[in-house]
Amino acid sequence: MAGKCVNCDKYVCNVCAKEVGGKVYCENCAPAERGCFIATAAFGTPLKKELNLLRNYRDNKLTSTSFGRIIVRFYYRTSPPIAETISRSQRMRSAVRYILYPLIEALKRKNYDNM
Repeated sequence: MAGKCVNCDKYVCNVCAKEVGGKVYCENCAPAERGCFIATAAFGTPLKKELNLLRNYRDNKLTSTSFGRIIVRFYYRTSPPIAETISRSQRMRSAVRYILYPLIEALKRKNYDNM
């Protein structure tokens, strides 16, 4: 299973490589170890089915291009403190959900919930 991480292009050996959805990731980039910080803060749980759409989009679309991988890396560097702020305010959680729902509906129409 050794190869290049689809997220950061780092070469990973058989011991360090993690396969998720048929793709090879290094231990730092494996999607199973990362969450949708902002959406989780907005919805209050990582278990909402809406978050699966966002994860599927990230794992199957964004990480398939180099620009998408840059976006994902930027998101993981910057989103934890933003999510912390969102999680402290009911108004912020509601506002973020309001912003996310059109994206979630668009992903449903593109069938990212079945990936």
